[in-house]
Amino acid sequence: MDRRRFLASAALLPAISDARESQAAPLTVASVKRKQLARVAKIGIAFGGGSVHGMAHIGVLKALMEKRLDYQLITGTSAGAIIGALTAAKLPFSEIDKFARQVEWPGVTSFAWSGKGLLQHSKLRTLIDHALGGRDLSALAIPFGAIATDIKTGERVILRSGSAAAAISASCSVPVVFEPVRIDERDLVDGGLTEPVPVIALREMGADFVIGVDLAFRPSEDAFQGLIDTAFQTMHIMANALANLQIKQADVAIRMNVHHFIGKENANEQLVAAGYAAAMAAWPEMAAKLSKH
Repeated sequence: MDRRRFLASAALLPAISDARESQAAPLTVASVKRKQLARVAKIGIAFGGGSVHGMAHIGVLKALMEKRLDYQLITGTSAGAIIGALTAAKLPFSEIDKFARQVEWPGVTSFAWSGKGLLQHSKLRTLIDHALGGRDLSALAIPFGAIATDIKTGERVILRSGSAAAAISASCSVPVVFEPVRIDERDLVDGGLTEPVPVIALREMGADFVIGVDLAFRPSEDAFQGLIDTAFQTMHIMANALANLQIKQADVAIRMNVHHFIGKENANEQLVAAGYAAAMAAWPEMAAKLSKH
């Protein structure tokens, strides 16, 4: 075959290939969306803190799983660190949901005698180790960062390697109530002090598209009296001020007020439903932005 005929034949290859592809896989709305999502290099989801509100994360996770959103990076603060780590391990949704229902405060805590806090998370660590098979953070299927705070320096710390149980315990350790967790010569406490909704951490980990989930306590949601309540109210005010600033770094913010469900019958189911509804409400915006990303 001479050079001219060869070049002419080569020029036809893309057309032949496209024709075969169109015959094998008809173009549908679903396939267009999959191709659009594939353009995004790295999608990340940030599960924020929220303590007893944490079951709402299960509803968000359920909605995003139904939408088959493929995220490549995850971060979590406090209760969000628990859900985030289990999600990063790619455990079945049913197992994540079951685990979350086991984490009842203060049932997963025990007394501490160190003088640096009233309680510790020994029982929570055991549950996490069992659920993750003792894996380190670096061994999880999806890159994950648990957010904690160095109590001595005030520095935010992103834990990405080492014991997952220790990292999650540190991220959940509200100062005074829980003793700090010692990791790499640092005394670490609740990540909510420095990054209550860890969207900035996701950016630093390389995420191109960030989804932030905020279900924190709002200062106005609960009456308070006495010293301990005042201390918690102070933390809620600071956490919300930070969350309001930090979540602006997210491409899509899923925010909800769910404290009124706490203490009610079937509170867990109502929290899950609220998280699901909030994620579904945010999905049109999410899908639109992903298609243009």
